[in-house]
Amino acid sequence: MGYELIANALAWIRLLQRYLWGFIAVLALLLWGPQWLVSGLGMSAIVSQHRLYFGLLLAVFLGMVLSDLISLTFRGPINHLEQAKWRRHKAKRLHDLTAHEKRILRRYIDQNTRTQYLNIADGVVTGLVHEEILYRSTNIGHLSIGFAYNIQPWAFDYLRQHPELLNSA
Repeated sequence: MGYELIANALAWIRLLQRYLWGFIAVLALLLWGPQWLVSGLGMSAIVSQHRLYFGLLLAVFLGMVLSDLISLTFRGPINHLEQAKWRRHKAKRLHDLTAHEKRILRRYIDQNTRTQYLNIADGVVTGLVHEEILYRSTNIGHLSIGFAYNIQPWAFDYLRQHPELLNSA
């Protein structure tokens, strides 16, 4: 029972978000609009009797809009910082490649290609996929030539800028 009440309240709030500016405009007109408009709508007695509640609703709706605006304002810079942190982590990983990983990745750079066919059962290849350096670009492969694996664009660009990372130890 309690869960359903919370779920229904959240659904109502999500629906409310869609019409929030309209509610704000109507409440503002009822509270501060010209008397001829309010009485023409037949709302003057209700508004005068329940002015406090109309004001509270307006304050709540404005608070919801303000929280959305603050969220939108800070979402971009926060995402940018998270992406920069992610890129630093991934670049650090490329500075710590094994010899087998270097051989695989060197072929992408030496042949200036984004795709090569690799063995799906190769643990090193699977590790590079797990590290989001490579990805399997198709689910259709061939037993003799393997599956198509593409290098992630960020990794391709980084390794082209830092080819020394692929030199054998």
